[in-house]
Amino acid sequence: MFGASDTFLFSVAAPSASPTETPTTAPSASPTETPTTAPSASPGCGPDKKLRFKNKRRRNCKWVRRGKRRNKKRKKCKKKWKGKPLSFYCPASCGRVGVGPCA
Repeated sequence: MFGASDTFLFSVAAPSASPTETPTTAPSASPTETPTTAPSASPGCGPDKKLRFKNKRRRNCKWVRRGKRRNKKRKKCKKKWKGKPLSFYCPASCGRVGVGPCA
């Protein structure tokens, strides 16, 4: 690692006699601002909610994520039910195909 011809220069300083200055002011008081609450999860990005699209028993979030083609699943997630897209009711399922709050 080091060869015999390598030289190192360093100096050794002696410690000072005694402390030269008195300590600064006392530590500051406790923090003045109250702590904030813990951050919440992304809004609407959680487990799938109960869904019955068009009041049909089999039209649930499992139906939304079913399908062979990604494009078909994306279209399902964009469909509206009661004024909201299905990605609102099925954020996890639609997040898998890049639609909704979990995308």
